[in-house]
Amino acid sequence: MIARRFATGDGLYEASLDRDWKTLETGPLQNPLMHLAEAFLATLSVREDLAVQRGLVELCTAMQKRFIDPQHGVLMEKPLGAMDNWFEPGHQFEWYFLLESSDLLRGSKLHASLERAFAFTEQLGVDQQTGTVRAMLDLGPNGGSRDATQRIWAQAEYLRALTLRPDSEAAVMRQLQALQQRSLHAGGWYECRDEQGEVSRQDMPSTTPYHLATCYRGLAEYLS
Repeated sequence: MIARRFATGDGLYEASLDRDWKTLETGPLQNPLMHLAEAFLATLSVREDLAVQRGLVELCTAMQKRFIDPQHGVLMEKPLGAMDNWFEPGHQFEWYFLLESSDLLRGSKLHASLERAFAFTEQLGVDQQTGTVRAMLDLGPNGGSRDATQRIWAQAEYLRALTLRPDSEAAVMRQLQALQQRSLHAGGWYECRDEQGEVSRQDMPSTTPYHLATCYRGLAEYLS
């Protein structure tokens, strides 16, 4: 269904289609493609499937060509050349974990780009004192932060990515403590804090447990 309905013919896929399968002209977008890569990896973890493997490799090859900023090596949220483009440190760390943890994708050009850009992403996207991850960053002439909101899912993805970095024990423990102290409470979690560190969202969206669960799984594998 995905290959037949969503594929654009160049290794990428439409982000969304209308209810009658007609195009909405959204084109490819980073986040849906990341979750598709994750689904491909999950499929390959339970069975050999050459078509899925080929689709995954072609997807990552196309992501390198169409989404990686050539100067900084970061993965943009829209294809290169799109208007009003930006990148999100949380997604950089999420992609890094998927690529670094896969025997098939480790060593690919996309993996190499995110490996090289890891320190740059930390420098721009992570507060070095508090360990908080900024939501959205610009690479334009003015650069800097587009949205400094501190979202728990990005914190979880940064922590998970650190478990695969060399000599990361101190950083992992520091970020785990930051996650516990700033984002978790007895009744659940704080979804967002604003730039000043104040809780800015009281609800707990159903998408967040996915990030926490995969983070805890990565930590369990790291600590074992």
